[in-house]
Amino acid sequence: PATTTLFLTKVVEILCDYVRKTYDRNEKVVDFHHPQDLKKFLDLEIPDERPETLEKILESCRETLKYGVKTGHPRFFNQLSSGMDIISLAGEWLTATANTNMFTYEIAPVFIVMEEMILKKMREIIGFPAKSGDGIFSPGGAISNLYAVNCARYKFVPDVKKKGLREAPKLVMYISEHSHYSLKRAAAILGIGTDNVYGVKCDERGKMIPSDLERKIQVAKSKGETPFFVSASGGSTVYGAFDP
Repeated sequence: PATTTLFLTKVVEILCDYVRKTYDRNEKVVDFHHPQDLKKFLDLEIPDERPETLEKILESCRETLKYGVKTGHPRFFNQLSSGMDIISLAGEWLTATANTNMFTYEIAPVFIVMEEMILKKMREIIGFPAKSGDGIFSPGGAISNLYAVNCARYKFVPDVKKKGLREAPKLVMYISEHSHYSLKRAAAILGIGTDNVYGVKCDERGKMIPSDLERKIQVAKSKGETPFFVSASGGSTVYGAFDP
């Protein structure tokens, strides 16, 4: 127990030092090195026999943070990551320490109840009536898009769940020409086919043009195709555009 406590205390010290440096404008956003050079600094080989010592693991923690990108740095302006939120960070540490999975209430009672309350609040924010609707958390936008296409297909052709695509008409879907690649991937995974994903033109601000969408829907119907899904971007990847 004493060794465990000492090791974890040192890990926390390393992490807290990194947090401090993240907010320091005098620190580099990244200590950049090309891959071939970075491999010389980092010992990433997996030992065949004896495991690494705790001291070696602590040194690896320091090196990992030293050469990584400080995404919470005031001068970091790349995509996706934003400033560090210490409450979220504390939550990450807590969930890692709890070391559980949300399979059932039996294994994770607090987290199951917490999930229900968060989803309830999220439904309220977007205007769902009280005690209605449902929700699910996903690991990211790509999987969320896959879920969305699957839900839309099930709503439009519920028999596809049991009988497969054989019972479905020729389904087509519409996405902004600036939409995320994951929507075409979703079409491929779900058996809709990427050729049946139609791109809709955007204006100079990157927003989908509704008249072009309407025209393409009418063309598809005239060919006997069945439109079932339109994806509206809520902040596109490049332009940050919101479709009307």
